[in-house]
Amino acid sequence: MHEYRFDRDTAVAPIDRRRAAVELHPEWNVDGRILNGGYLQAVVLRAAVAACPTAGQPVAVSSLFAAAPTPGPAVVDAEVLRAGRRVTAVSATLRQEDAVIASSLVTVAADGALPAADRAAASLPMPPVPPPEACVRVAPAHLPGPPGLADLVDYAFVPDNSRWLSGDTSGGPHIRCWMSFADGRPLDLLAALAMVDMAPPVCFAQGRFGWAPTLQLQVGVFALPIRGPFLLDLRGEPYEGAIVAEDGLLWDSDGTLIARSRQIALAPRE
Repeated sequence: MHEYRFDRDTAVAPIDRRRAAVELHPEWNVDGRILNGGYLQAVVLRAAVAACPTAGQPVAVSSLFAAAPTPGPAVVDAEVLRAGRRVTAVSATLRQEDAVIASSLVTVAADGALPAADRAAASLPMPPVPPPEACVRVAPAHLPGPPGLADLVDYAFVPDNSRWLSGDTSGGPHIRCWMSFADGRPLDLLAALAMVDMAPPVCFAQGRFGWAPTLQLQVGVFALPIRGPFLLDLRGEPYEGAIVAEDGLLWDSDGTLIARSRQIALAPRE
């Protein structure tokens, strides 16, 4: 049976009821060394869901990123704060050599508890954008920064929001792109919760290509995805000071709103 890269690299191995061993893989980096926050959040979410007494899907997560890990072994400590009939609340912390890397509060909904896709689609419809095949695809070697995440995720940038790729930064801090896994892995809810933080930061649209480290990331889920690719609309507001905010909306290819995110980050160094 074929094993996709994302599944292999986010796998958790239970040590006991509250602790799981994980392996952080270096390929999910954003600058040649720093591991992507969406990838780390996916690892934590797998452990949080595994700690729940019944099967379910993560529908809300708030993550604090305390330190940058190094690739290699780590552990996730997960504690069920409350287990209800519809939702379970879990606290999960990623640690490496006793240092806290990321800490998340996760709400896991029982299977079947998510709202109907048509209701989520009607509330915030997908904007009219060209399909992926009519968008701007860029080889990983031509994206700012060294290879890493761009080798594992396929990006198709909406033309109206991709002028920064050719040096025109007049469009402001706004990026829209279609996203899918390069190895063809089907897109599910865990992928959505990772991909909200896997697009280039909107500072790239301003011509600022430095690392913008995430401080906190909050994501809410509104429906299960039907099929990929995902469309991510990412806007920076406010985006001028030392601490900046990015708001994201993510739809599946059927136009269903899957998730909404807010990220607080440090502005890239000039």
